[in-house]
Amino acid sequence: MRLKKAKQLGIVAVSLSALTPFFVQAAGGAGTKFLGGDFSYNGFIRLDTAFSTDDRVQQANQFGDLANGVPIRRVVGNPALNFAQPLLPTDALIGPAGIIPLGGLGVLPPTEGVSDLQGTNDTFTRYVPKKSQLLNYHLLRFEITPTLAWGDWSLITRLRAVYDPDHLGYEEFAAGDYANINGGFDGGDTPNRQFQGRPDKLGYAVPGQKNPLLFERSGRNYQVDLPAFFLQWNSGNTTVRIGNQTIAWGQLLFFRIMDTANGLDLRRHLILNRAVEEYADSRESAPGIRITTQITD
Repeated sequence: MRLKKAKQLGIVAVSLSALTPFFVQAAGGAGTKFLGGDFSYNGFIRLDTAFSTDDRVQQANQFGDLANGVPIRRVVGNPALNFAQPLLPTDALIGPAGIIPLGGLGVLPPTEGVSDLQGTNDTFTRYVPKKSQLLNYHLLRFEITPTLAWGDWSLITRLRAVYDPDHLGYEEFAAGDYANINGGFDGGDTPNRQFQGRPDKLGYAVPGQKNPLLFERSGRNYQVDLPAFFLQWNSGNTTVRIGNQTIAWGQLLFFRIMDTANGLDLRRHLILNRAVEEYADSRESAPGIRITTQITD
């Protein structure tokens, strides 16, 4: 029933994707006065979507893991024979206390995914089912960069947001569905955010802190942050920036060799997009003071 509903929502998502412009960019405000300064802005709205052309699920999704449903035989080596041969139920384990028959160790209770149990050897089959879905990935991105300038001084702000529509197109792996199997998943200090219920894709949870990052607000399927909020002064060949900002250090040749002043936030991208856009959008901003000057002959 859930899968049928997910497919129906997937058809709706594809229809909306077809009707929605893939990329909408806007700029304006030039010549507008605000607080005695010149106001301008630019921004965009973009929908990133990956469609499935067959019944295979993306391997990064738990439902598409290639190990699902594949039986794996697990055999323990005999320590008395330097692990060169399997430890059989009829063997005896030689230890400090002498010879301990394996038959006296008892039998483990029935465990989901485990079959053909023979002493310490068994067969394990990953019990997450394979599922078919129409969409593998979709993310709505929004960004706007307003600028207010007073001669040599300017206030530059960059606001960006991402939103994952969740069940609108694909069925997610939910750890809560397996709470009664082998003890479920250990949620640690933040069980409701990370390992229970529906997946937490974009949230950043730190025990004891509601909003651990000053310039970010995020949740299970959304993230809003302010990567640029600084005051800039230009005078000839010298530029000074004070505030929250990111720094691209050195020449960027896909791999970040010296461009390590700001860390990367892998919630927004991984390593599969265009490098220039990926790094510019993934750098984690930080408050600072930056002074640059160009020396010419």
